[in-house]
Amino acid sequence: MEENGYADGTAVVEREGQVVVLELSVAEAHALRNWLLQPLSDGSTALDDPPVKASVAKLGAELDFVEAVSAVRTELEDSGLPTHGLSDTEIAELGRRISQTSAQRLR
Repeated sequence: MEENGYADGTAVVEREGQVVVLELSVAEAHALRNWLLQPLSDGSTALDDPPVKASVAKLGAELDFVEAVSAVRTELEDSGLPTHGLSDTEIAELGRRISQTSAQRLR
């Protein structure tokens, strides 16, 4: 199974030639993750099912990415640097490089 996630909330999952595309807002993705993490009446959670656990982890990673890109984009815009021409991947890379440079200065 191959999965590609996109910062716009679209997820494409391929398995044996079949494709499923799911597009969620950030709020919907948070709601889905929170619902999946709730304990069931028997005390178990969806995380007890390995495929669901993997999906929840991927969903969480995508949410982290989207929120980090949004935060970096906001900080750059607030600093007077326009970001409208940069992709989410470029913003994430720029944020990583800034963070890495800051960490090196603290050493």
